[in-house]
Amino acid sequence: MSQTMLSQWNGRPLNGTFGALIENANPKQLAAPVFGAEAYQIWTAFNGLLIVRGSDLVFLTPESLLRWGGNIRHGRSKHGKRSRFLPS
Repeated sequence: MSQTMLSQWNGRPLNGTFGALIENANPKQLAAPVFGAEAYQIWTAFNGLLIVRGSDLVFLTPESLLRWGGNIRHGRSKHGKRSRFLPS
């Protein structure tokens, strides 16, 4: 199942079952709860390494990507609100 999700998001495994890469990601995807939930599943299926890259992400700061990483399971903050660090 994680392999199917990976293909859906233009991704591929990096080193067998260790690590996955999702290419051509964009801010709209990062803000989508479905993408966040599936990114979490991919992250766990590939042993805790998920690389997300795309030319539309260049304006995001490292801090905002780390915050996104902390919220990917449900696309929400700990308080149930949309992440304010990602565009809607």
